Amino acid sequence: MADPRRATFLLSALAFVIAYAHVAAAQSPAPAARAQTLSVVVTDKNGHTVKGLKAEDFAVFQGKTRLPLVSFGGDDEPASVGIVYDASSSVTDNPDRVREITKALFEFLNTAHPSNDYFVVAFNQKPQLLLPPTADRAAVGAALARVAVARPRGETALYDALYLAVDKAAYGRHAKRALLVISDGRDTVSQYSLKDARRALIESDVTVFVIGLHNSPADLDYSGRAILEELAYVSGGRLFVPSTTGELRGSFEMLGTELRHQYRLGFVPAPSARKDGWHELKIKVADLVTPQNKKVSLVARSRPGFYEAGIRR
Repeated sequence: MADPRRATFLLSALAFVIAYAHVAAAQSPAPAARAQTLSVVVTDKNGHTVKGLKAEDFAVFQGKTRLPLVSFGGDDEPASVGIVYDASSSVTDNPDRVREITKALFEFLNTAHPSNDYFVVAFNQKPQLLLPPTADRAAVGAALARVAVARPRGETALYDALYLAVDKAAYGRHAKRALLVISDGRDTVSQYSLKDARRALIESDVTVFVIGLHNSPADLDYSGRAILEELAYVSGGRLFVPSTTGELRGSFEMLGTELRHQYRLGFVPAPSARKDGWHELKIKVADLVTPQNKKVSLVARSRPGFYEAGIRR
């Protein structure tokens, strides 16, 4: 027969262990929130990039809560850049346009930060990594030249290409990371969806700059333009829709300036009140005061927020 005193002792000991575990859990601090970063472009009301701002010029808000900055990256820092080139027939069946794009890309490379590194993804019915990350501009130029002479194919896997490129850019050598997407916004065969590509961008800090291509102003249809605008917006990037050779070159020049003069804001988020872990953010930037003591309102552009890691959506 079991000793009742021994059984009583074991039950008491177990109760003590359980009670102690509850107390220890209550006293243990909650896991610290992981610091986040936002890449931010600042422009004036005319869309001109504003350079030379300081950390004190920025404020990050989550709802009504201002989040203190824990790090700040000034402008003109190098970036890891992925060039994502649509090689489907709807884009590359116009040899003159392909030559114009290639020339504008070479000019972009020549005026970009000298310490940038690049990779190249081309896609038609599936994406292909033509060039892994490298700082060798000659190698980048050679990869772009291969795209220019490639035989165009009809199918388009834009979302698959973006998913591949975001994953590759997320491991970039530099803290500043971006994609330069050249496409008409059409997708016909991707395994991933627009929702998948959108989520991948929101969960990264990779900025997407898009050159939206068309044969005529009406050729970039509403759905294609809306898709490209959405991809640029959720990443804090920008869509350019050039209609002439001059506008194409100007678009590359503008996106090159914006990329080179992005700011990086580091902050620790407040707890999210939403079950899906979404943190909606707003960036405010102080007015610029000219030498003539005139205030100029500025606009800060970045991704609109982020999801907490590990929360199912």
